[in-house]
Amino acid sequence: MNARLTLLIPERWPQSPECEWVLTDLHGRLLQRGCSIPRHWPAAGEHVAILDGAQASLLAVDLPPSKRKDRPTLLAFALEAQLARDIEHEHVTVIADTAAGRGEDGTRCVAVVVIAAARLQQVCAQFDALERPLSRAVSLLQCLNASPQHWQLACIDGTSAALRVDTGRGLCLDLPSPEGDPDSVRSDNLHAMLDLALRDPALEGQRPERLEIALVPPLTEAEHTRLTQDIGLDVLALESGHVWHRSLQATSLLHGPFAPRTGQDNGIAAALRRPSRVAGAALAVTALLMGVDVILDRAELARIEERQQRIFAEALPGTPPVAPERQVQRALRDARHAHGELAEGDLLSLLAAVTSLTGQLPETFNYREQGLELVLPEPPTTVAPLVRQGLQVAVEGRRLTLSWQP
Repeated sequence: MNARLTLLIPERWPQSPECEWVLTDLHGRLLQRGCSIPRHWPAAGEHVAILDGAQASLLAVDLPPSKRKDRPTLLAFALEAQLARDIEHEHVTVIADTAAGRGEDGTRCVAVVVIAAARLQQVCAQFDALERPLSRAVSLLQCLNASPQHWQLACIDGTSAALRVDTGRGLCLDLPSPEGDPDSVRSDNLHAMLDLALRDPALEGQRPERLEIALVPPLTEAEHTRLTQDIGLDVLALESGHVWHRSLQATSLLHGPFAPRTGQDNGIAAALRRPSRVAGAALAVTALLMGVDVILDRAELARIEERQQRIFAEALPGTPPVAPERQVQRALRDARHAHGELAEGDLLSLLAAVTSLTGQLPETFNYREQGLELVLPEPPTTVAPLVRQGLQVAVEGRRLTLSWQP
């Protein structure tokens, strides 16, 4: 299917299975957007996960001059000082590797996204279980394009926000919902988040010239005015589509042990090639035997149909077979009526008419020659409705005789 489903995965997913998503074609044109649980997601040929909140961290480290092959080891040592968990339990993705400062001494500034390997494994395994394997996974921080002068902030699901201040620094925080003026709720939360970022010693008190914000729903005019006054910065509203679109430009976290399947041949496929051929031959023999059974069943069916046609011609000579089963049933009913016998539905119809009118159950009744004779507990007050239904009615005290009009 030529469609791509991009999903914003919150921290409590899949325990809380609902999430925001957009469906686009492979050229990025929006087809549909929504928020739902997995069984209501639209079908798509590709699936991209954007990890929201603090599931992933954006960090920057300076590495001393070294050969390229030694950088992974140096990076692991450098990250251990910044991470609370063991680096062996983390999955690290390099998203930028540039010269630090003027680069005169060969020092490198490396920006990385770090996520717990167990969390990324959980997300990938859940998508596999849904039969929707991921082709890409990125952090929400990667979907923001920031510089020291222009910071970017995004909040798509209303529960957490991501703020990126430059290539290698970012901050993710949950957004509480304090009581107060609805127009000030989000602006107060965003203001608090910005103050926390400005207190980061790594920024050395630097303030950006502009804050670019992508929110769903967008900032109201009152929120925009309040936030601009609170933070003392120009605030520019961004379309949320900016975030979804950049998820395709960001470096995917799915590499190494998490690399998506490419469909290329591997050792397991080669080992299974011969058993697959044997299984294919067995399926071919089974299909042949099933074909023989179908031919025999068709011959038996033709014999039964021929016998039915012969019986119909004997029962109703000269009558064209349109609906043979119904025609035979009608002929049988007419024959029973002609001999004064009970036909299917006649007795029940007459009894239902009497009990519906009188509200009484007959003490005795007798059906003969297409007529019903019955004795009621009490004489009926009227029989006019029965006559209007096309019945012949005779009343003698508690005795009632009914028959169909000829």
